Amino acid sequence: MREFLENDIVHLIILLITMTIMILSFKLKNCILLNKFIPVYKYDFLTGLELRQDFDKKITKLMKEATPFYISLIDINDLHSINKQLGYRAGDEVIKEVANDISKLLKKIKNLNIYRIGGDEFIVISQDDINHQLDQLAKASYATAYFNGDKDYNALFDEIDQAVMLVKKQKIIKGEFQDRRQH
Repeated sequence: MREFLENDIVHLIILLITMTIMILSFKLKNCILLNKFIPVYKYDFLTGLELRQDFDKKITKLMKEATPFYISLIDINDLHSINKQLGYRAGDEVIKEVANDISKLLKKIKNLNIYRIGGDEFIVISQDDINHQLDQLAKASYATAYFNGDKDYNALFDEIDQAVMLVKKQKIIKGEFQDRRQH
């Protein structure tokens, strides 16, 4: 009799585990079908900004349609040194602060998208020239390019990347921060 009860308990446990797995897999399938996971993957967990894949989709669409736009690349000044000297938590705070500053400075601009595309880099796509607003960024360097159908993706990104590096070099020469390669 005891062996019979032990077998029933084992079968009951297996049945409960099986039912639990079935329920969880059904809920997971519904979440995927209903796109309930998008908010987790659509935005950067640290800043709440859109991600690089969204930027790539947006810029590809604009370029394919030959829609004119401004694109600004923003790069945080000296994040490497902040991380090295104060730790990554301090670096994360600077990233959040710069993201908040960008959002606040541009909150009145319509037709605007802000993306975090790398550790210390942000991209803004706008129908308007936002240089005046971005001039107020204290902890970052930026450059803006205008697209009117005359460049491909790589040429546009190379142009803006080189322009930001030039701005950063000028700030290093002025002593606003140190060149991390000299540390």
